[in-house]
Amino acid sequence: HSSSTEYPVSSTPSRSGSAYVYTFSVPQNFPDGEAEIKVSGRDSNNCEGTSSGSATIDRTPPTGGSVSYRDGYSTSATADIDVNDGSDNVFGVRTSSRILERRESVLSRGNCGTYGSWSAITNTHPRSRVQVASGRCYQYRWRVSDNGNNEEWPGEIFIGKIGHFCTT
Repeated sequence: HSSSTEYPVSSTPSRSGSAYVYTFSVPQNFPDGEAEIKVSGRDSNNCEGTSSGSATIDRTPPTGGSVSYRDGYSTSATADIDVNDGSDNVFGVRTSSRILERRESVLSRGNCGTYGSWSAITNTHPRSRVQVASGRCYQYRWRVSDNGNNEEWPGEIFIGKIGHFCTT
């Protein structure tokens, strides 16, 4: 950030050993990336001190992620779900955050009913083979965060309609 802007801290500090810790928020319009932090203050004896350091600001989730699967009717007892994390240019994608979720509804006369709530299902990145039941509709979404805990939820638009299938 090329210009210098002062942000007064008006909170009461917490104590960590012999240091006082102030917490502050960076304004929403502050750009992502490396920022220099300079702190100056004055104690009760009117002694002034200054310290500086740097911090990386990242409010942007990973981008370009996706979830895809066959849209429409299927007669198989399984469905293949393909996922892509996308990328994050500041902190990188936190691969341990990967969550594949689905919700389902009843398939009646070719139409999907009201979907229930999302629930996590087992996934194996980049492709998961999931069990599906006859007479159901499913929607899937892929959730992934970056190492700054910003989360992207790419894709929740595909509808998998599962028709009747027979098992042997």
